[in-house]
Amino acid sequence: ENMAQVETFLGSEYQYEWNDQAKLHIENVRPTTIIHPDTKERVWFNHAHLFHPKTLPGEVKDSLMFGVGDPISEVPKYALFEDGTDFDEDLAYLCEYIASNEATFEWMEGDVLVLDNLLSCHGRRSFSGNRKILTSMFNKFC
Repeated sequence: ENMAQVETFLGSEYQYEWNDQAKLHIENVRPTTIIHPDTKERVWFNHAHLFHPKTLPGEVKDSLMFGVGDPISEVPKYALFEDGTDFDEDLAYLCEYIASNEATFEWMEGDVLVLDNLLSCHGRRSFSGNRKILTSMFNKFC
């Protein structure tokens, strides 16, 4: 509601603009890869493959697209190359590559998972039933 608070939160890390209906458009240009501080490997570290409507299930994509019109980049989450071009072909390859390197396992009571967030592209599958997940994240580079 308070535009000044939103702008303070966004700070200088995001590019943003308000349209005449007080609708906010935010852009954040991020690198596709970073250098791992320990291994010195160049690693994929972004969510571009998750922020494109083509990676969403049909009904989710349709609900996001309803009423958006053109440009398609007005959907709530959308990723492009830095120069503004779409990356349809690269997106398909990227999603196939991630899927072909997927490792899954069945959780057992008491399991603990420790991973390097820079070296692991991670996620979860849908789940029904009761569960309790405790998560702790830290950044040793602060």
